[in-house]
Amino acid sequence: MASIEILIVDDDALVLESVKLLLKKSGYRVYSAANGREALNILQKRQIPIMLTDLKMPKMTGIELLRKAKEVNPDICIIMMTAYATVETAVEAMKLGAYDYITKPFSSDELKLLLKRAREALTLRKENQALKQEVSSQEDSFRFVANHPAIKRIVELLDRVKDSNATILLSGETGTGKEVIARYAHYTSNRRNSPFITVNCAALPANLLESELFGHEKGSFTGAVQRRLGKFELANNGTLLLDEISEMDIGLQAKLLRHCRKASLTG
Repeated sequence: MASIEILIVDDDALVLESVKLLLKKSGYRVYSAANGREALNILQKRQIPIMLTDLKMPKMTGIELLRKAKEVNPDICIIMMTAYATVETAVEAMKLGAYDYITKPFSSDELKLLLKRAREALTLRKENQALKQEVSSQEDSFRFVANHPAIKRIVELLDRVKDSNATILLSGETGTGKEVIARYAHYTSNRRNSPFITVNCAALPANLLESELFGHEKGSFTGAVQRRLGKFELANNGTLLLDEISEMDIGLQAKLLRHCRKASLTG
């Protein structure tokens, strides 16, 4: 693992030192703070990508620190630690931009796994930002220059529906440019600043693909030690391309159909 900076914030000195030691052994470059003010002081000096903070602290709560940290660095990935986890506080933290939360006491494996997923989310965000910059600097990249009437009809149809919430089915032989068409629809639409995520449905068995698409809650099955967001949630307000969807298990196709119908009714 490439070394990455992380800030730990907790008013409990024992928790602070134990987590700090664990993460140092795991290869992180660790900064620590005993309260929100100390944490903000560090964040104003360094562009730290991940912050792990306690929720219930004196003077400045974890929620207040979350708000202020996002003002300093909107891209920071924040994980809340709490022994007082409730649905209300978790939802509030997520609405304010927290990546996830972990309930005390937690095991070292739970924390390592959650941080691994946070790093993956950061990587995905950076890739999307890089792609947005590439698209911005090369605006003509997604403008089709087509002479064949069939291609012109495809582009005209996409231009009519790309800003809607319609589900688009792209069919064609391998190598005919289905992903190129999908990217054109995304990067020339009003969703261009949101994620474009691709899932190869033929690359994963049905049980893993279901978790990949829809995510899972902590404890929902053996090995589910933390809540995991699915690709549908990660692609929120953006575009999710399901490649090789015809290879998907028929039972999972039915669940996907129900999800799409529900989205069309509530979207």
